[in-house]
Amino acid sequence: MTLLILSIIVIFTSIFHSWPFAESRLWQQLSPPNVCVIIGSLLIVSKIYKNYTLLKNHIPHVSIISFLLVNFLSLIITPDIERSVVVIIKLILILFWAYVLLSYSIADLKKIVLLSYVTVISVAILVSYCLVRRYGYEDSGCGFFNSPYKYSSYIGTLLPFCSVFLLLSRKTILIVLGSLLVIAGVLSCASVGGFLAILLSMSLILFLLPLWRIKILIIMLFICILASMYFGHGHKAIQQLKDDAKITESNEPHIKQRYIEWQAELNMLEDKTILGSGTGCINEYRSKYYYRLPKLNTLNEYDYNGWLLVAGECGVLGLVCFMWIFQYNFYSLWKKLSSVHKRSIDTEQRILYACFAGTVGAVVSHMFSSLLYNGVSIAFIVILVISNRTIMYSEE
Repeated sequence: MTLLILSIIVIFTSIFHSWPFAESRLWQQLSPPNVCVIIGSLLIVSKIYKNYTLLKNHIPHVSIISFLLVNFLSLIITPDIERSVVVIIKLILILFWAYVLLSYSIADLKKIVLLSYVTVISVAILVSYCLVRRYGYEDSGCGFFNSPYKYSSYIGTLLPFCSVFLLLSRKTILIVLGSLLVIAGVLSCASVGGFLAILLSMSLILFLLPLWRIKILIIMLFICILASMYFGHGHKAIQQLKDDAKITESNEPHIKQRYIEWQAELNMLEDKTILGSGTGCINEYRSKYYYRLPKLNTLNEYDYNGWLLVAGECGVLGLVCFMWIFQYNFYSLWKKLSSVHKRSIDTEQRILYACFAGTVGAVVSHMFSSLLYNGVSIAFIVILVISNRTIMYSEE
């Protein structure tokens, strides 16, 4: 029960990100989710001290372990050993120990459902607060996240999961809430990454689901979203999203600095192919690989392509391992869902469809920021753990 409570606190407090002390380095490292994971990991170690078999079904897949090992290997070539070590410790804390904690705490389907509802409530609070800030006060911030890019990575992963989980419920009130959550989530985005993550994940679910009532509902939601954006096109919040979606700079003929940055990272990958620049050290080299590309100094903080960021810091080896995490999760979910030919959706399938949507959202949102940022990576781990535990439960 203690581990379940800690898991609930981890998920709920993750929506606050670094609030209210965003500028404090100490708070960023010792935020409530991180502290709960540390406490949970100590409790788990004490439980398995004399019986390591208890951990057998809760260790992350070998793809995650491989990715962490590549990060360790990058210490050989890193120009800033201290920074790399700090980043690797944070990766281990979330990718390994947060995974183990969440997995250990949901041993049966009831607890999986409970954790799913906790995620839904947490995301609903975050989106609601973001809408108040962006539309009520015309603030450029996104809820408790000061960065629209971090917010988009977080919400682009968890909101599709939460929405599909509610839409596939048999209770009308939950379906209505799921519909509202989709619309609110899209309108809360200030970055094109979150916007595309939600729309593309819901579009894929539209084609995969065997239920026509849900297909029609999703189409109606898309129409409502388009109508909302059309009639609200003059609002500052909508304009911010439209500006972020532009290919060129607002007042210049140049292509947007975001895409120039992508090319610079590809140039660097060509030179540092195997192990990259070292974990957390891409900024040490990136500027020298602009070559003749224009450097406009208009790139916003955290506005990176997460896939190229992984490749730049960990090389092709790290990128392959990171892609392997997604490939394995997609394969496991697809294998389970494609074997079912029912016209109705039970609780397990409902969760698995939601996890599939969340994984698609993670893939897309990772193109416009990074899932590996401190305070954001927990979102993807929640999807991985819930999908893995649900599959394991269905096979028992």
